[in-house]
Amino acid sequence: GTSPEGGALAVLTNIIAEADRGAYEESVASIAAAIEAGRRDRGEADKVAVPLPLETRLTLIDAYCRRLTQAGQFEGAQKALRLIQNNAQDAVIKDLVASRLKRLGMIGKPAPPIAGTDVDGKPVRLADSRGDVVLVYFWASWCLPNSAEIAWFEQVARSYRMRGFRVLGINLDTAQDGGQRLET
Repeated sequence: GTSPEGGALAVLTNIIAEADRGAYEESVASIAAAIEAGRRDRGEADKVAVPLPLETRLTLIDAYCRRLTQAGQFEGAQKALRLIQNNAQDAVIKDLVASRLKRLGMIGKPAPPIAGTDVDGKPVRLADSRGDVVLVYFWASWCLPNSAEIAWFEQVARSYRMRGFRVLGINLDTAQDGGQRLET
């Protein structure tokens, strides 16, 4: 007696719940089963029926991926995202999944070159901290949690500076509303 939308939402919510309780492999298997069930429901071997709005599916994919990556389950996240990518019909979902796979592919690799100027106008390059542990922190003045975190980062940076720890804060204010490109 459940609507197709309600049933699909229940299945996807269960997949996220599996990840929340640490059943990562089970959650990936549940994604594969849901994809197969969608094919059977539609009656076509190459298409999957998903009765949820696109925005809801995007949110659920992102929430699921976030849970796996925060738990250090990078391989499981990649496997799940590839399953989704190979079976998604919507270009927007394929783009989101490709973006997340690209991020996961960067784990363990050197950071891209970062260069800019500090608040005093002096040049700053991430490469100048080679050999140190560097936390790169992207922040914006309009984000209230960022404001509270900055004082904490300053304290941690001071405490561990002699041990080779650095914090590189990158302000994103100029990137919004048509400002400078983030790469700049």
